[in-house]
Amino acid sequence: MARVKVAVSGVTSQSNHQDGECKNITNLRPERGYYKPVTPRKIVQAITDDYDIVFVHKGNDYENWIGVINSTTSSSIYTNIKTVPSAIGGSIYERINSVQQIGNTLSFVTDNAIYYALYKNNNYVFLGEIPEIPNLSIGAYNETTVSRTYQEEYGSSIDWAEIVNLTKGLVYKATDIIVNGGVVGGVPVDGVGIMLFDAHLLRYAFRLYDGTLIKHSSPLLVLPASSILDIKKIKFITTGPLALDTSSYIKVTGYNIGIQIDTSGIEPWKDIITSVDIFLSPPLGLSNIEKLTEDRLLKEFKTASDAGGSGPESRIFESLDKEGLKNVSIESKFYFIKSLRIGEWSNPLTPYIIPTTQPDITKLENLIYQELMIDDQFSHHSYGANSSFIYNNRLRLSQIRTTFFKGFNTQHFNWQTNYNGTAAPSTSSDPTIIEVELLVDNKTQYVYAPYMDYFGSAPEPFLQSYLSYPDPRAKKMRIYKSASGVWGEVFSASLEPHAYLNISFFVNDNLAPIKQTGTNTRTPVTVMLPVTLFEKNKLKLSEINNPFILPSINTYLVGTGEILAESSIIMNVSDRNYGMYPVFVFTTDGVFTMAGQDAETVHSSVQAPTYLEPPISSVIGATPYGVVFITKRGLMQINNYKTEFLSQLLREDDDTLNIDLTGITGSELSYPTASFNVFLKTATSMVYNPYQDELIISASGYPYNYVYDYETKSFYLSTNMVGLIVQNSFPNIYYITDNNLIDISQSQGKASKVTLLTRPIQFQSADIKKLERIFLRALMYNASNINVAAYHSMDGVTFDPIRGFAFGAGGNYKDFDLGLMARETYRQYLFLLTGTIDEESQIEYIEFEVDKNYNNEKMR
Repeated sequence: MARVKVAVSGVTSQSNHQDGECKNITNLRPERGYYKPVTPRKIVQAITDDYDIVFVHKGNDYENWIGVINSTTSSSIYTNIKTVPSAIGGSIYERINSVQQIGNTLSFVTDNAIYYALYKNNNYVFLGEIPEIPNLSIGAYNETTVSRTYQEEYGSSIDWAEIVNLTKGLVYKATDIIVNGGVVGGVPVDGVGIMLFDAHLLRYAFRLYDGTLIKHSSPLLVLPASSILDIKKIKFITTGPLALDTSSYIKVTGYNIGIQIDTSGIEPWKDIITSVDIFLSPPLGLSNIEKLTEDRLLKEFKTASDAGGSGPESRIFESLDKEGLKNVSIESKFYFIKSLRIGEWSNPLTPYIIPTTQPDITKLENLIYQELMIDDQFSHHSYGANSSFIYNNRLRLSQIRTTFFKGFNTQHFNWQTNYNGTAAPSTSSDPTIIEVELLVDNKTQYVYAPYMDYFGSAPEPFLQSYLSYPDPRAKKMRIYKSASGVWGEVFSASLEPHAYLNISFFVNDNLAPIKQTGTNTRTPVTVMLPVTLFEKNKLKLSEINNPFILPSINTYLVGTGEILAESSIIMNVSDRNYGMYPVFVFTTDGVFTMAGQDAETVHSSVQAPTYLEPPISSVIGATPYGVVFITKRGLMQINNYKTEFLSQLLREDDDTLNIDLTGITGSELSYPTASFNVFLKTATSMVYNPYQDELIISASGYPYNYVYDYETKSFYLSTNMVGLIVQNSFPNIYYITDNNLIDISQSQGKASKVTLLTRPIQFQSADIKKLERIFLRALMYNASNINVAAYHSMDGVTFDPIRGFAFGAGGNYKDFDLGLMARETYRQYLFLLTGTIDEESQIEYIEFEVDKNYNNEKMR
């Protein structure tokens, strides 16, 4: 008779199981060669409300507990949920999917948008969505003209062969007198400072706290109140053939820009949006004296000669220069000229004249050496996401929904003074609205940008000549006006994509202002549905330490399937490669690997799956060994080097065993109630417990968790139900179950209710075995309500009791001996233990006295 030692080795379901594998191990964890009780985790305190998301917002000197309650149509946010909850802002009228932190800013991500809250002075300021850039009212002011004769500059003798250069020089001299002062006609003239002498494009944007720009305006074409062709004029007076009277003269006109803006509505954002910054293009060349030709001057001279010595005062340039017009359409460089700080300059009534101060003048004198505006990254659109993730201080959004910008309204383009020689009309109280036609996902759709509000008053359309929409997918723009309640289309133009900017644009013929060109009774769409685009395989990443900007260069399409989740490996304490881990993107096409970030690149590559078994769930678990995900076969784990199958031992359906449990009670005996793969179909969370080096898998509808122990690579069950995981609580791990906040690292008392039920034990032989005795080698402290039993079977399905005992009183025990057994000759045996024991208890192994080679001829 041999003694056989059978070590307990975790819950399995595979048909070719080994002795010691179990059908049920509940609340017993492998630890240092033993199985030790898992006690209930410590209840820290009660939580009064049912929260859908709990997030710990942590800084150097604060730790704030944030709770989100989602209803069918809205969401509410609270802080101080462990003490006295207080609301952060009002309701958000959609469901919050996730909460993320970068510094003292919280991002609340919904399907359609991102809402922000800022923690400042021990209080949260709910900011909501990023505001739209306010309208900048603009006009041409302070036109100043200087006349200068050839005689004043060159004396009585003029060499006609040098007339082009002399005329250019005269223009430059007149320009200098306007700016710096001088003598005109013998009279001293004060300079008015630097002015504009050509057409320019102007653009403005929000400046954020880190110096980046967002919400860029449309490029606005800046032109004088007079015609751009009238700001340089010439008059020739002749005294004979090719004889020019030195009283001939030129005129040069300069102008300033006047701007008005109201930034008071952005005051709550002034910690994020520090200023509205204005940028200007170089001169566009519509009035560039360097393009003057001798043919042009000869024509003027002939006109003067034909007029009997004095020709009319005429334009130096008769028509708009083709190259200059081309510059209007292709110009993409804008240089910083003025910053209007939020809260410091917010006067919507008094125009600010540019240039005014010496810094303004200095910037314009050295325009191309100023800061160059980086193009807008579609920041007018709103972005939402089904899921989000923070990695290396970047906000990462996946399964992106883009809501297209409604467009700039008529006030954005409106001009406040005469424009390019056209008088401004009188105002009107008729509402106007701009419609933009978009081609999105191969469908024509429309967005509408009202002036103030849809039924508000508006001036009659008098717009500068350059219209745009901040997306190249825009195809057409229409302006509607309501007169006596009847809508009519008063302007329409096709838009074309810009060669360099992220806009579609239109430039009016001859750079004339855009006015009402007619009226028909076409009515805009009355139901203004948002235009959205959902891209299930798209990722967008923010700037580092800045969740407000999502650059186009940080946008990735990952495969063609649906992105379910993304994660990176949890950093080991000893790992010095923080930030260099790849990010795994779990999609219905497989798991893609995005290369680790470095100083220059966010992700240099996206690698197609090398292991093609796709995930079937958005539930993932990051561990120091890899990221665990769910497939049809079970649990997989991927890391930098390989993908491994963690649940190989649970890959099959559980075997059906009919065990006579008469007299033994406890619902735990029926665990598991479903196969592991069925359990995983309703998985709700996977959380790594660093204190025990294990992964806890929870599923909806089950009164137990599966727990994977990394040291032994085995599973056990736990009735410590992991409910709502508290996010961002590392290194602590908390969860909320039945409105109780629970700390996973601490026990609630010492007692634990445990169950151990082996799978059929065959002692490595399918023959009939003769069993004499069973020992459970263990130390049991404060053991109570103990049931220890052994069962036998001939068919491996039906098991009847052999021997067992039960006792209710508590006590300390070393080993359990089920006593001598007579004529127990069966093929398979089971062992069962249930009861309550203290956490210091330890179960080592089960020992059997068995004859594995039973040779009874009659039995044969």
